[in-house]
Amino acid sequence: MKMLLIFIGLFSTVWAAQCWVGPVGDEAVISAQDCAADDAVCSYPKFVYGGEGYGYKCGPCPADSKDRDCQECDINDATDAGPCNAITIELEHGFECYDYTLSKEGNWIQSKKAKLCSGDKDTDVTCNMPNSAADKTYKVPNMGCGPCEATTINDDEVYPCTSCKMERCNKSSASTLEFVLAPLLVIIFYAL
Repeated sequence: MKMLLIFIGLFSTVWAAQCWVGPVGDEAVISAQDCAADDAVCSYPKFVYGGEGYGYKCGPCPADSKDRDCQECDINDATDAGPCNAITIELEHGFECYDYTLSKEGNWIQSKKAKLCSGDKDTDVTCNMPNSAADKTYKVPNMGCGPCEATTINDDEVYPCTSCKMERCNKSSASTLEFVLAPLLVIIFYAL
């Protein structure tokens, strides 16, 4: 009886549903891990303008990112190579864009450091930033990476953001002005 229980335990361990689990960018620490019994899918990043925020996991993608930054596969679709959420390292190039968050005062604040945007060889370098049509309900797509996404306000399709086609081109004019004025103020200070 004891041998039968050990055999059943080994058998269930070998055949437990697994997903690759770990962060993007450090594939050395990604490993196949057993998932909870109620996990029906594995999730993994979709490398089209972003994806780096969503690693390899058991369970579904966050609702606001499914099919945009994150994709899912049936947990039972494992192959000889491993779980279904294969580690897809197809990145030919990366580029940087700034992210934006809304302050308590209702102003859009640019991140101090640019975020790494991911893409395969066919991904265009594109950044986005909120514009004057962006209200407090607006969410910056892909942490500033990629093109703007249209939204509907009063039955009209509007773009509450602006896209540009160069790395770090979505730097706010306030930050650019600060970058230009800071050295100028130092020069004036020492000239007096």
